[in-house]
Amino acid sequence: QAAVELPGRVQKHRSVVPFPLQMREQMSGHKASCLQAVAEETRILLSIAVPSLVRLALVQMADRTTIAFVGAYDDTPEHLAGCVLGKMYFNITGVSVGIGLSIGMSTFAAQNFGRGTNHWNGLVLRQCRRVFMGAFAFSFAMAALSRPLLGALGQPTEVLLPCQLFSLISAIGLPALWMSSAMQCVIISQGSAVPGMVADGVASLTNLALSYVLLRGGTGFLGLAWATAASYWISLLLTMLYVVATGRQATVWRLPEEPTTEGEVSLGLFLRTSLPSAMCMWIEWWAAEVMAIIAGWLPGGTYSVGGHGLLFNTAAIFYMAFVANSIAASTRIGNLVGAKQAERIPVCIATGSALVIGLSVLISSLLFVEGPTILGFYTQERGILSEAIGANAGMVLTIAPYSLMMFFLGVLRGGNLQMWGAAAMFASFYFFGIPMSAYLGLERGFGLLGVWFGNALGMGLSALAITAKLCCVDWSQQVIRANVQEGGNGKLAEGLEEPLLAAEAALATVGKDLVAGGQGGRGAATRGGS
Repeated sequence: QAAVELPGRVQKHRSVVPFPLQMREQMSGHKASCLQAVAEETRILLSIAVPSLVRLALVQMADRTTIAFVGAYDDTPEHLAGCVLGKMYFNITGVSVGIGLSIGMSTFAAQNFGRGTNHWNGLVLRQCRRVFMGAFAFSFAMAALSRPLLGALGQPTEVLLPCQLFSLISAIGLPALWMSSAMQCVIISQGSAVPGMVADGVASLTNLALSYVLLRGGTGFLGLAWATAASYWISLLLTMLYVVATGRQATVWRLPEEPTTEGEVSLGLFLRTSLPSAMCMWIEWWAAEVMAIIAGWLPGGTYSVGGHGLLFNTAAIFYMAFVANSIAASTRIGNLVGAKQAERIPVCIATGSALVIGLSVLISSLLFVEGPTILGFYTQERGILSEAIGANAGMVLTIAPYSLMMFFLGVLRGGNLQMWGAAAMFASFYFFGIPMSAYLGLERGFGLLGVWFGNALGMGLSALAITAKLCCVDWSQQVIRANVQEGGNGKLAEGLEEPLLAAEAALATVGKDLVAGGQGGRGAATRGGS
């Protein structure tokens, strides 16, 4: 091999010509910059995700542990099955309605924080409150009509009245739950996830303690409904106390002292932003209700409904890890969009994806090995427990696709792309997942296990569709669109839209002309030299 002569020395027997020192320094600096960016994104995502995970885990564990109190102090199988069905029905037709709409607050507030316009949040929250009024009317009506609706869908007759009573009592706490969620979205978007953790943590412990006292005192399963409603109001009270104590009223709920169009959010704009995000939650949660209905059609009847309820409530605890990652993704991507830092968004997505994949492997392994033990914590009723344990593998298979689906949904919400997520989820669950659940469970004889196999399929297809969308997003373009739509939130934004897009197009044209001119100049010089 030929020697490579460098100034002052000769290197022999090297197969690769060494980079010049300046290029090496540039590559080393680029590598260090990338690692620094990954480390920073990891820190920011975890600073949001970890407190959110603790908050959600406390809520879910208290919510699910109280079911064990029903099994221990109300030994009527119909009451336990009705309570489990009622909790799922209430979560889907009540909790998810307002919580889903409140997610729209996160998109607005996160982008406001990124662009330094936190004082606009009160205008957004005003529209959110108006939407909650109509949502509560719907949810209360659904609670009142749960008995005839579920009866028409073929659910066991003996569980219908307990389900209805549980839903009606729990609905008393819905306004508090929704407002607390909306305000916590604003606070989290400003980089403070711990206050929500404390407020909901205390409320969850109150729910746990009050449920135990009431059930042991002989109230039966309805004691759980009263404790649940009370805990929602406690969460709202603690959240409001935090805002007042820290002087954040101006950046959470206070309206501008003087009328202004700057930052104004119309009801239509709020709905266009919030409804797709809410639809993602509704599609997922209502698919779970359809799964419960299919479980009620299985030969096991009441036992299948109860077993499915145990699996759903167990999975929901662990799903919260990925909901927390979704919150972190939505917040961070929204901050970056508001700050117009498009170059950092792919780094954030890659970093978050690695985190959720690792977490899903750990949780899947735990549920596969210890799932039967965890399910046995709820009840010792053999029929219900046997159904749940037999379908444990189906629950495990949902973990990995759910983890990616939720994280990528958070990315879409932060970047104002949530409509794609809603469309992908609807098609995946209702055209593929649910039909497969019915086919495997009812036609092929897989029972409850087949129902959960179909659920895993719906989640997996949703994750694949959203991944495909994210691979095609030009974030520099999307940042401009999002800031045009949300940045001014009114006439100013409408006036800026055409100039911004026109300027961008002009810059692109100039760049192409310069490149073409440079190539033409080089060609002419070459011809002249020839």
